[in-house]
Amino acid sequence: MVNRSLGGPGIGSRIGRLWPLLAILMVAGTARLFALGRIPDGVWHDEAVNGLEGLSSALTGHFPVFYPANYGREGLFLNLVGWSERAFGVTPFALRLPAALAGIATVVFIFLLADELYSRRTALFAAWFSATAFWPVLISRIAFRAVLAPLCLTAALYFAVAAARRRHWLPWTLAAGTACGLGFYTYPTYRVAVLLLICVFAADLQASSSRAPVVRRWLVLAATATAVAMPIFIYFAQHRGAVLSRSSALVFDSSHPAVQVFYGIGVAVRMFVLSSDLNWRHNLSGAPEFAWPLASFFLAGAAVTFWRLRARRQPWQWLPWAWMVIGLIPCAITFEIPHAIRASVAMPAALLLCALGADALMNACSPRALAAHAVIVVALAAGAGELSRYFLEYAPLVGATEAFVRRDAAVARALNAQPPSVQRYVIVPGDTYLQCAVRFGTYGHPAELLTMDVLHSAGDLHSRFPRGAVIASLLPDARVFQYLQRRGVRFHVHPSGEVPVAIIE
Repeated sequence: MVNRSLGGPGIGSRIGRLWPLLAILMVAGTARLFALGRIPDGVWHDEAVNGLEGLSSALTGHFPVFYPANYGREGLFLNLVGWSERAFGVTPFALRLPAALAGIATVVFIFLLADELYSRRTALFAAWFSATAFWPVLISRIAFRAVLAPLCLTAALYFAVAAARRRHWLPWTLAAGTACGLGFYTYPTYRVAVLLLICVFAADLQASSSRAPVVRRWLVLAATATAVAMPIFIYFAQHRGAVLSRSSALVFDSSHPAVQVFYGIGVAVRMFVLSSDLNWRHNLSGAPEFAWPLASFFLAGAAVTFWRLRARRQPWQWLPWAWMVIGLIPCAITFEIPHAIRASVAMPAALLLCALGADALMNACSPRALAAHAVIVVALAAGAGELSRYFLEYAPLVGATEAFVRRDAAVARALNAQPPSVQRYVIVPGDTYLQCAVRFGTYGHPAELLTMDVLHSAGDLHSRFPRGAVIASLLPDARVFQYLQRRGVRFHVHPSGEVPVAIIE
């Protein structure tokens, strides 16, 4: 029997059971919604593409299951972004709001799963760490579709486990199948989730005295998941190249793929407490995903679950390990490792290990109330430290980089600040992908985008731009402005804003 008590007066009441979770969810919401339109500063090109295509779908009412541009992307997140932008406007806040809400929902399902499998105390630790840890907070504040993969997988696991423990199992099984099927519309790494669900099915089968009800329940789950995912399966059958649209990241075409895979395994494993992703968009460059003292809870959880597995004590201790191993497969078989976004499908498992470690320390300290309280204080401090790491350390540093092309956002703001009657121009790179951030930033404020090739082929540039028009540039300003002067364009530079703009005389 799972112990769901927390101890202490009044905890048995409904309010006593709910208020710690509600408090954690308030922290989770604040961590994900605070200054969401300003932190991180700027909008990366991938985010901008998602925003522009999602909005186009929302305006036309046509919601593709798969968007083939930009190496191909599953459609669920982009469609959610489109609805958000249609409701709240084309802003960085609306662009990232679906990710933030998905992050909050993931906190809820991690709590529910841990409460179902372990104890209420473990569940609260899991919710707290997932609400505050740097890794899930960062992923919840950028408009990348990968944020939906851990949500769908965690929800599918919770509903599947809950179905096995309820008399009326059908609604829970249908919910599990729906969550499982929706996962195929999220991110390619989610596809490994099938392996984890097979492991859960095997454990369910082994624990049951009668196999027929288990098989029937899982057949319903599989049929529901297949029905939900059928549109994208049909799309992949008709466009087989879309299945491996990002196959260039796989190591199998390298000269020594086996060596690359073993190297990938080693690098992926160390990402939790030693060193991780170097990409500023994904991480505090090079830092481990869990800083101390959260890393100590992760290591304690890894140690105690391994010991319990060997001693065959307590059920479900294998789940975080299987989840981690399976979830890290995409990292092990791809380049650019460690990669915090690809590994996000394993993130809930790592947070469960942190929670199990904290709970085990609480059990060890239970004879001494002061020591047990000290564990809670350290856990609270670990969460506060992770939030500080994001908002006080990472945010200012990433704001000083071009990880989110903040200059493009500044150019867009400078153009948008001009009166509506002013014609606006922006000199952009020739690659249309590199134009996406400024296209997103100037949406609703018409600005003509010009490349240097267009300027070279133009005849009289002086007559090309009307008097009072404003020109900004994504290219080095000095080079562009000098070129315009050589071509006879008369202007003066207005340098008082975030970026200099040329005003035609």
